[in-house]
Amino acid sequence: MKKFIFKLEPLLNFRKQEEHLKRKELFLAHTHLQHLIGKMEELEKECLDLDETIRRKSAIHVDTAEIVGFYDYKQVVNEQLKRYKEEIAKTHQRIEKRREAVIEAMQKRKIVENLQEKQSSSWESAFQEKEKTFFDELATIRYMRDKQK
Repeated sequence: MKKFIFKLEPLLNFRKQEEHLKRKELFLAHTHLQHLIGKMEELEKECLDLDETIRRKSAIHVDTAEIVGFYDYKQVVNEQLKRYKEEIAKTHQRIEKRREAVIEAMQKRKIVENLQEKQSSSWESAFQEKEKTFFDELATIRYMRDKQK
């Protein structure tokens, strides 16, 4: 008897490839998020360093224009921080959408795999039944031959 052939194998391969691509997109989104978080942490550290510098300069009574310059720069850094936080929030939303896409792709793949499993099991049962019938017939023939001797 022929071996089992799953006729939807190309579809299963497509579903696996689709899932792989969705996982890759999710990984890239996570990588982008980590990059953004790293940049945001650098800006937060820079903001803290600016606060310390302003405190030191104020304590030694440095030129007011210089301190105003530091405050202006701190305001620019805070605006950049705000933009990074917004970008991080958007990236979280994109990650959630990509995670849902991965789950959907996994479900589609699993459906086809379950179908393959059922068809394989059904084929195996039919094969065992034919094999049993064949051996029963073989035993019957042998019995008849032995009985005639």
